[in-house]
Amino acid sequence: FIKRVILIRKHLKDNETEVLISFIDTTNITSLISSLSIKSIKKRIISDRNNPIKVNNNFFIKLLKFIFYNYASSLILQTHIVKKNYWYINKNKISVISNFLTEQIREKKNYKFFRQLKIVAVGRLENQKGYDILINSLSILKDKVNFRCDIYGKGNKKKEIINQILKKKLEKKIFLKGVHKKIGLILQRYDLYILSSKFEGYPNTLIEALRVGMPIISSDCDYGPKEIIKNNVNGILFKNHDYKDQAKKI
Repeated sequence: FIKRVILIRKHLKDNETEVLISFIDTTNITSLISSLSIKSIKKRIISDRNNPIKVNNNFFIKLLKFIFYNYASSLILQTHIVKKNYWYINKNKISVISNFLTEQIREKKNYKFFRQLKIVAVGRLENQKGYDILINSLSILKDKVNFRCDIYGKGNKKKEIINQILKKKLEKKIFLKGVHKKIGLILQRYDLYILSSKFEGYPNTLIEALRVGMPIISSDCDYGPKEIIKNNVNGILFKNHDYKDQAKKI
């Protein structure tokens, strides 16, 4: 940590940096500490992009955020609801900027549900994304619905997800597709987008799926989905962590 602070500080001084922009809490803390008392810096802009209660939820990180986040000129968040967690920051310093969309995305107009329901889920293969919920949900439906589900992403839970797929005998219905750089175009191939996240910041792919015009089923987890999806209007929300409710909604 000390080495990182020294290296970043040297870079900021050598380049007479005027504006510092940083993302993610631990990096924000490091960057803010590194930039203290550097006269050339006029603005320190930081951004948190996930649920602050669930991510790095330990006393030490919270204490450092409480102390050093106030040195920032601006804190950028993605949703209005999440602002309540930053009560210790001057409200005038906080701005909400939602994610933007790539121009690659085009509207999907033709669906063929009567053949096979093509389901897509996108996100890191981590506990946060709730793939265990999705697999349990699809296990309920495997003898009732003709579907195929492709999951795009990589992460530390890959082996666990594969083992769960095999345990539920879904290896002919659920497939891990790795990472694809142009998800906005890939979504065109599918009929239904599902977000099973246990917590979120502001899910990009949910916005992309909306832009495509896809039917959407999402967890009602804190931050993100509930500001994007109006239940039964532009998508369907299911109870967070509840795979049985998700199965019903599918």
